[in-house]
Amino acid sequence: MAQTKRAPTRRRKGTRPGSHASRSAIRGAAERSAARPQPWLIGLAAVLALGVGFASAFRGLYFTPQQMWALILAAVAAWCVVLGRTFAAVSFPRRPTDWAVLALLAAYLLSTFVAVHPDGAVQALLLRALYAAVFVAVAEVALASALAARIVLLGLLLGGAVAAATGLLAAAGVPLSGAFVGGRIYTLIQYPDAAAAYLAAVMFVALGLRARTSGLPARLALGALAATLLFTFVFALSRGATIVFVPVAVLFVVALGPGAWVDGLASLAIAAIAAGLGALPFALGLRRAAAAAAALAARTHQTAAAALGPPGVRPVVEALLAVWAAALVLEFAWSRLRGRSFGRWRWAAAAGAVVVVAGGVAAVAVVLGRRGHGVLSRLGHLSLSGYNAWSRLRWMRDALRMVGRRPLLGWGGGGWAAAYQAFQSYNYSSTQVHNGWLQVMVSTGAVGLACWIALWVAVGVATVAAYRRARPGERPVIVGLAAAAAMIGGHGLIDFTLSLGAISLALWTVFALLRSAGAAPAAPTPAPARGVPQAKLPPGRSAARPPRSATASIAPAAVLCATAAAAVFAVLQLASAHHLTVGAQDGASGSLAAAALQFQGSIADDPWSADAHADLGEVEWNLGSHATQQALLTQYFGEAQADFTKALALDPYNFTIRQDYAGYLQARGQDTAALTQLQQALRDAPYVQAVYSNVAVGIMRAAVPAIEAGKTAEAKGLLAEIQPLAAQLQARSAAVPGPALAAVKSGQNAAFPPTAPGVQLALGESDAVQGQWAPASAALQPLAAQPGQLGAEASLWLGAVEQRQGDLAASGQALGLAQAGLGTSYNGELQAVNAIIGKLAAG
Repeated sequence: MAQTKRAPTRRRKGTRPGSHASRSAIRGAAERSAARPQPWLIGLAAVLALGVGFASAFRGLYFTPQQMWALILAAVAAWCVVLGRTFAAVSFPRRPTDWAVLALLAAYLLSTFVAVHPDGAVQALLLRALYAAVFVAVAEVALASALAARIVLLGLLLGGAVAAATGLLAAAGVPLSGAFVGGRIYTLIQYPDAAAAYLAAVMFVALGLRARTSGLPARLALGALAATLLFTFVFALSRGATIVFVPVAVLFVVALGPGAWVDGLASLAIAAIAAGLGALPFALGLRRAAAAAAALAARTHQTAAAALGPPGVRPVVEALLAVWAAALVLEFAWSRLRGRSFGRWRWAAAAGAVVVVAGGVAAVAVVLGRRGHGVLSRLGHLSLSGYNAWSRLRWMRDALRMVGRRPLLGWGGGGWAAAYQAFQSYNYSSTQVHNGWLQVMVSTGAVGLACWIALWVAVGVATVAAYRRARPGERPVIVGLAAAAAMIGGHGLIDFTLSLGAISLALWTVFALLRSAGAAPAAPTPAPARGVPQAKLPPGRSAARPPRSATASIAPAAVLCATAAAAVFAVLQLASAHHLTVGAQDGASGSLAAAALQFQGSIADDPWSADAHADLGEVEWNLGSHATQQALLTQYFGEAQADFTKALALDPYNFTIRQDYAGYLQARGQDTAALTQLQQALRDAPYVQAVYSNVAVGIMRAAVPAIEAGKTAEAKGLLAEIQPLAAQLQARSAAVPGPALAAVKSGQNAAFPPTAPGVQLALGESDAVQGQWAPASAALQPLAAQPGQLGAEASLWLGAVEQRQGDLAASGQALGLAQAGLGTSYNGELQAVNAIIGKLAAG
C-alpha cells in the first residue's frame, strides 16, 4: 500500500517547534487574544438578558418602566459591542437596513416636535431607541463571529421556551398572575393573541435550525421544542394568530426549495401531530376544570359560572409527555426514512403520507370537538361579523380619521392613546389601534409609515441576498428567520403585537440576523507578491490596522453617543416615575408638602409629564385651601393655575385633567370658565358617561349666580342646554351598533346607557327652578334612593319640591334623608335651594 506524502510545513526562521521563540510567540498571541474583548461573549450576555429575560417580562414589556430598564441594558450591550470591536470593523450604518432603522428613528424624533402628547412621544422615541440598540448589538456580534450568531439563535429559542413554560406552569396551578385565564394560555406576556404570534415565530426559527442540523440528538431536541411551542400556541386560542399562521407555514415550506421542502413539511406535520396528541389530555383536563367550576357556582348560588381555572398538574404532565413522546418517535422515524428513494412509488408514498397526516389531524380535531372544552369552537369560528374582527376594523377606521387630520407627521408617539376618544365611532376603550402598522402612521404620519415599510423592504432584500449567498444546508435557517418576521409582522396588522416590547425585541433581533446574514463578506486584502517590497507606512501608522475612513471613525462614535443619550433619558424617566409614585403615596397620607416636593422632582426629571403637573396642581390647590395667610393662598392658587394650564398644554385631549381643572375653577368661584372646560372635555370624550354628568352639574353651577342676580334670560339660556345634553346622550346610546350591543351581553364591551345620574339630577333641579313641580318630582324620585352625595342632593331638592306641592309627609321624609347624607352642610344647602327654587317660574 502506497504511503501518502505529507505536505511540508513552512516554518519561520527561529520558530522551531518547542523553541523558546515559538513558545513566547504562542504565549504572546494568547495574552493578546485574552485581553481583546470578544464580541460574541457580549452577544451571549445581551441575548440572555434581553431575549430570554424580557421575553417573559410583565405583560410582554408593555409598560414604560420595564422598557426603560431594557433600554439601559441594551445601551450597555451596544457600548460593549462597539468598543469590543475595532472602530474600523463596526459595520453600522453601511447597509440599507441600517439607514431604514435610522430613518424610522428620525421619523419618531421629528414627530415629537408636533406631538399632541409630548411625554408619550418621548417614551415612544426611547422605545425605538431600544430596538435600534438591540439591532446594532446583534448585527455586530453576528458579523463578528459565527458562534455569536448561533448563540443569538439559541437565545431566541430559549426566550420562546421560557415564555411557553410560564403558561404551562400556570396551567398546572403554579400561581403566576395572569399567565392562564379562562382556559387560555396567556404566558407572562399576558396577552394571549400576542403570545401566540410570538410562540409561532420562535417555532419557525426552531424548525429552520432543525432542517439545517444533521445530528440526530439536535434534531430530536429541536423537533420536541417546536411541537411544545405549537401546543402552547394552540391553547392560546388565538383566532387572529391562527389566520396568520396558515399562510406563513405554507410560505415556509415553499421557500425551503426543491431539496428541502419535503423535510420542512414533515417537520410541520410532526409538530402538528405531537401537539394534537398532547391536546387530548389537556382538553379533557380543562373540561373537568369547567365542570368543577360550574358545580362550585351551583353550590354557592352564583348567578354566573365561576371563572374556568387551570386543569392541574396531571393533565399538563400527560400533555407534555404525549407531545414529547410523539415528537421524538416521529422525528426518529423520519430520520430513518429521510433521503430514501421509493423509485416509481415516491409520489404515491408522498400522497399516502399526506393522507395519513391529514387523517390523524382530523381525528384529533373530532375528538377535541366532542370531548374537549370547546377549543375548536373558538378557533373554528372565524368571521368578520364577530365582535373581535368587527371592532378592530372600526378602530382602524377611526385611526384613519385621525391620520386624515394630521397626515404628514402624525400625532406623535402615544397620539392614539391620548386622542382616540375624540374620534371613536362608538363606545369602546382601547389604548392601541390593534394594527401596529396603522399605529405607526397615527404616531408619525405618512413619513413614518414610509420609513417603516422601507425597513421591511430592506430586510426583505437582505433576506433574499442571504438566501442566494448561503450554502444549501444553511438556507433553512434564513427561511425560518424570515417566517418568524412574517409571523410577527403579519399579526401586527390585526393586533397590537408590535406594541409589546418583548416581542418587538425578538423581531428586531431577527431583522439584525437577516441583515448580517445577507451582508457581503469583506474582500480579503491580497498579499504582496514575493520579492515585491511593501509600501512604507506613514509614521505612527501600524500595519496591523488598516487606515480608517471618516465614516468608519464617526459612525461608531455616533452610536456610542446616541445610546448614551438614550440611556440618560431612560434613567430620567425612571426617576420621574419614582417621584410620581412616592408623591401619590404622600398625598394619600396627607403629607401635601412632601407630595409637592416629589411632584416637583418628577417635573425636573421629565418636564413633559402632564400627570406630574396635574398632580402638583391638585396638591397646590389643597395647600391653598388650607392656607391661613392671604399671601400663601394667592401663591398656591397661582401655582395651581399655572400647573393645570401646563398639564393641559402637554396633554390637551386628557379629559380627566380637564375635569380636575374645572373642579379647581369651580372651587375658585369661576363657574363659567369651569363650564367651558367641561364642555371641551365632552368634545374630547363623547362616549364617557361621567363627563355628561359633570357638564350637567357644571351648567347648574353656572346658572345659580345668574338666578340669584335676577338675570333671567342668561339663567334660562344656561338651563336650556341641559335638555339637549340629555338628548345627545340618548342619541349616542341609541346609535351604538348591533355588534357592540351584542358584545355588551357577552361581557366583551361596556354598556353605554341612555342616561346619566348627574344629567337626571340637573334636569330635576332645572325643572324645580322653573316651577315645573311634577316633572321635577318625577326626575328626582329615582335618584333620592341612591346612596352618597348624589342621593342626598336629590333628596334635598325633592323635599323642597314636595313642600311646594303641599305633600308635607313626603317632603319631611326626603329632607330627613338629605340631612342624614349632608350632615353639617344641610342647613346651608337647604337655604341655598329655597333661595332659587321656583325663581324662574312663569308668571
